[in-house]
Amino acid sequence: MIRSSKTDQEGEGVDVIVPRGVHNETDPVRAYEDALAERGITTGRLLRTNVKWDQ
Repeated sequence: MIRSSKTDQEGEGVDVIVPRGVHNETDPVRAYEDALAERGITTGRLLRTNVKWDQ
């Protein structure tokens, strides 16, 4: 889900389908799942805000 963008004046957002890759090395879905597991994230966003004290 892309929540908003410069061209989305009404702020409706849009769902974007990300297809699986042909090979494990180029599969964006697998890379996303691996990043979640590596960081121990079970809920919420993968990309999070970092603050000065790493909170």
